[in-house]
Amino acid sequence: MRKKPDTGKRKSPGRSRKGKSVFPVVAIGASAGGLEAVSQFLRHLPSDTGMAYFYIQHLSRDHPSSLGLLLSRSTKMKVLEADDRLKVKPDHLYVCTPGKEMTVVNGSIRLRPRRADKLYYLIDEFFTSLAASYGKNTIGIVLSGNASDGTRGLMKIRKAGGLTFAQDNSAKYESMPRSAINNGAAIMVLSPKEMARELAAYGKNASPSAARRRQKKETTVAGDPEGLKSIFEILYKRTGVDFSNYKISTIRRRLSYRNASFRCKNPEKIP
Repeated sequence: MRKKPDTGKRKSPGRSRKGKSVFPVVAIGASAGGLEAVSQFLRHLPSDTGMAYFYIQHLSRDHPSSLGLLLSRSTKMKVLEADDRLKVKPDHLYVCTPGKEMTVVNGSIRLRPRRADKLYYLIDEFFTSLAASYGKNTIGIVLSGNASDGTRGLMKIRKAGGLTFAQDNSAKYESMPRSAINNGAAIMVLSPKEMARELAAYGKNASPSAARRRQKKETTVAGDPEGLKSIFEILYKRTGVDFSNYKISTIRRRLSYRNASFRCKNPEKIP
């Protein structure tokens, strides 16, 4: 069995400094065309990943929204409209309330009226608050939409050690995800369906017990070249996830995709 690197001051995945459970949180931002994209994402996402989900979409300040009802048709997770001081729980989907600015502070949702006297980057602000609260346990996703909201927030998440995604050319409106991609804010560029599969795998592998169970059934990368092990050591320190418990086929598929994304023939030069 592979010996895990010395933890030092590193927090174990899903744990806070006080040892309390800190589950990963997933923030999804979108605008025009976002409902179709997030619905596809939810249809392919297991309802028991152990992560909490937030959906933020540009909506009219003055009109009620049926967004929560529409999204509940695509998932078995409990879908709730965000409410002030509502405690965040895993395997729940929280939908931003129209006309409100949403942040998360100390594990609770905080809402305040959205100001109408300025250009407000709703998604950026929310992503930034999650990065500050959850650090490397934050996952940010930018789906279809116009303009550039979400790019700055994804950068904050990435700098905090979290994972970031942007929708590929399947986006109905490409401005928002394209901004994230062009500015280097997105680690992975995938379709909503592929994002769901990645998060399903991440949720399973973030659990040490799940990794041990899977290790008995699947061939892992143990015995692979030392270079691959070194990559996993770096990823383990950065994300808290032991990628050596993934199937070899999964690892090779992700490396191939990353290689192709950057048109890089030498894996050592992949960003």
